[in-house]
Amino acid sequence: MSDDFNLPMNVTICKEMRMAMAHRLPHHDGKCRQLHGHTYVVRVYVTGPVQDVKEENPQSGMVVDFGILKDFLKSVETKMDHQFGNETMDVYPTAERLALRIMVMAQEQLAPQLLSGTRVSKVRVYEEYIAPQAFAEVSDKSTFSGQGESRGVAA
Repeated sequence: MSDDFNLPMNVTICKEMRMAMAHRLPHHDGKCRQLHGHTYVVRVYVTGPVQDVKEENPQSGMVVDFGILKDFLKSVETKMDHQFGNETMDVYPTAERLALRIMVMAQEQLAPQLLSGTRVSKVRVYEEYIAPQAFAEVSDKSTFSGQGESRGVAA
């Protein structure tokens, strides 16, 4: 099978989920000091080369199978959905800290499943009703790289 995409570039893919979480920000001067909740949208981005198309490779033509991202986000949902963020995360659960927590989870759970040269490039968290005008985003270009086998990508 001939491929017209033999270019040395990376592609970014994204998978999104929604979850509900209550929290309070005890040091805040406004309404957020009180117990309240949000429906958050969480997006996880993975960047890397598109894999060569090979009959023996079930992820041919992909950066990573979306099913792997789906499984990771399911673990986030299991831990955080419909929880009280002050108890499940830390003592001050802002959107910024939620994005950082999910990036750390991605480093521990998702990055080891990625092939060499592929990385978790970004986590974005925003409150559904104000999205996407305001959000918290964590990006890292090197720390969260995959540890798996190298794959052939035309240079």
